[in-house]
Amino acid sequence: MRSMKKTVLVLFLILFGAPSAFAESPAVTTAINKVVAAYKKYGKQVSSLSMSCIMFMQEDGDPGEIDIAAREDHKKGCGGDPDVAPIVARFIVKKNKVFIEDPVDMSQHPFDASYKG
Repeated sequence: MRSMKKTVLVLFLILFGAPSAFAESPAVTTAINKVVAAYKKYGKQVSSLSMSCIMFMQEDGDPGEIDIAAREDHKKGCGGDPDVAPIVARFIVKKNKVFIEDPVDMSQHPFDASYKG
């Protein structure tokens, strides 16, 4: 029985990864907090959705950057299909600054008071 439990645990870790793999690093948490703070100030230039209907998730990015996607959160009260989460905007945090990515040409622009959408 003990051998079977070990086998099941090993299979679980192989299939789903170690639980620590799901934890965000402090740098990612800080980056998400920076994006959320900037979005609270300037987000109306990006979307008319309420902050409660937006979620922020890390994406793969270049070294030295942390890429964050703002996605629609279709939970109860927000509308939409709960099985999808379209991207509202993509943000890049580098050198302690938040940039927004232009979806057409992939250029990056400071996401601050100077941003005009």
